[in-house]
Amino acid sequence: MPRGGIRIGAGRPRRRRRIGDCLRLNAHRIQRLSMWVRHRRTWQTRRGEVTVDFSRDPRGMDAIRDGSEERIVLDYTHPPHGGERMWFLCPSCDRRCRDIYMPLDHYLWGCRICLNLSYATENESRFDRLLTKKLKLQSREARCSSRQIETRTKLRHQIMRVDMQCEQIMARMFPGGLY
Repeated sequence: MPRGGIRIGAGRPRRRRRIGDCLRLNAHRIQRLSMWVRHRRTWQTRRGEVTVDFSRDPRGMDAIRDGSEERIVLDYTHPPHGGERMWFLCPSCDRRCRDIYMPLDHYLWGCRICLNLSYATENESRFDRLLTKKLKLQSREARCSSRQIETRTKLRHQIMRVDMQCEQIMARMFPGGLY
């Protein structure tokens, strides 16, 4: 059978919901900032109010949104260098994860995999990612002090490399030039 013609489903997959469009709880940040002392945290969203209550039990927490309550279980590991690390157990798949999310149009928490969430960079083109990289490098260069000559020189070389890659992509996109 010859290739070509009409291909259904070809190309990039449809746009998935992004992580930035969801409420996010990070277990390591909660543990580091000792949010357990505060007991409650509340967010105002476009679709109502979300409250997370840590006060009942150190092995779990309650997430309340518009009257519906969900229990999120916590798990702890002991790294080899000592201490204790806190993790969430995803309510959907019981996978240990650092972050759990709640999309604004859902009432359930879950991990990135269960909710089929994507990072913002997954939907960007190579050219867009290069421009983002260039902006980050330029801001790092601007923060360098006058004494950090080696660091500044390395950053300038990286910026020049990214510029050359951008020019190569532009040359492929516009073979005859822009003018």
